[in-house]
Amino acid sequence: MPTFPSLAQNSAAEGLPASVHTEIVILGAMMLDADALAEAVAKLRPEDFSLDSHRKIFSAISSIQGPVDTTTLLHELERRGQVQAIGGPAYLAYLTEGIPRNLNIESYIQIVKDKALARELYAFHNQGQLDASDPSEDTRALIEQASERLRELLDDQTQDIQHVGEYLVEPEKLFDKLATVSGIDFGYQDLDEMIGGAQPGDLIVIAARPSMGKSALACCMNWNISSTGKTSVLFSLEQKRSSVIRRMLSSAARIDYKLIRDNTLREWDKQLLMGQIQALASLPLYIDDTPSQTATRIRSKCERLRRRVGLDIAFIDQLSHVSMKDCREKEFRLKVGEQTKMFKRMALEMNIPVVVFNQLKRGDDEPKLSDLKESGNIEEDADVVIFPHRPEYYDRNNQSLQGLGQFIVAKNREGATGTIDCTFQGRIMRWGD
Repeated sequence: MPTFPSLAQNSAAEGLPASVHTEIVILGAMMLDADALAEAVAKLRPEDFSLDSHRKIFSAISSIQGPVDTTTLLHELERRGQVQAIGGPAYLAYLTEGIPRNLNIESYIQIVKDKALARELYAFHNQGQLDASDPSEDTRALIEQASERLRELLDDQTQDIQHVGEYLVEPEKLFDKLATVSGIDFGYQDLDEMIGGAQPGDLIVIAARPSMGKSALACCMNWNISSTGKTSVLFSLEQKRSSVIRRMLSSAARIDYKLIRDNTLREWDKQLLMGQIQALASLPLYIDDTPSQTATRIRSKCERLRRRVGLDIAFIDQLSHVSMKDCREKEFRLKVGEQTKMFKRMALEMNIPVVVFNQLKRGDDEPKLSDLKESGNIEEDADVVIFPHRPEYYDRNNQSLQGLGQFIVAKNREGATGTIDCTFQGRIMRWGD
């Protein structure tokens, strides 16, 4: 039977990155120092340890309610039937030998986390080679899955828990910190006042029943935002770029959409349109009409655009046309939830608002949050939910409803909800105040 030091050193036999000595010091310190115990439990996972025996010991220590020492730990391992699997009682005694005085546990924890990340990266690389050698796999989908997996590997490297006092230093800057960042205005005064504009890091869902004018609203919002100098990108997964531009020009020039589509413009219409064409060409507005893109690919394009010219806000029209190739879930509803979580993470990590349009099922009543239940966890992930609604669509004979539009703010994490009246002119594809 090998001695304990050599037993521990055998973890390097697989050739994987590891610092077994560091793991031993951490486990020993957890049994001797309550502060080290709390720090390690808060920052490490069992899988961060390279040896299976160390994973078992860490898991057992973490589950003990009350003081931890060799006696209480041995009792917990006996209860789990794992005493022999970790090397017996003598190995527990060995863990506490030679622990450095004035131990800086945080530096030891960081070493173990770095080695664990390196092992995961090693496994990721090997799996990538296997997947790439399989001729049945979709290469583009593999790349997108790999990109998403790399982001997941970095998730645990985010900022640690922070004491509230650390946030409240520099009192003279306190009120600036506590104030909500001025959001990006959509161009509708009452709506912008209610939700505070589109805030960086927010996932904003705009959902409506069929034929409510969702795509027209996406076009109007992008025009309004880019007209203020903000860089906007619209992923039009349902409409071709030419159709999007026609809608924008129809709305801006107040010219009947059909006249532009059918090329039956009158001379004065053409002159009006030329002015708006020049205005549109000068805007910091980008359109991508590639169909059936995955959430991962959309994010990659946004990151590339931000590096190239900067990016303030992203629009996706619409969620049902986002490809699910990079989703791991089996059930459709869970796949949709996985997509919205990707877009929310994109908003947070890129620090931009992400606006996702979604189509609700048909109905003859006002939309409500429960209508989103069939489409995954959209409501749960969204910071703001807006339902564009046109009452006249359901009562065409009521003259008082003609041209009336509504923005129903059904969810707003940072403020009030309610219904805002606006206008909708279907002939020119225009939503207005």
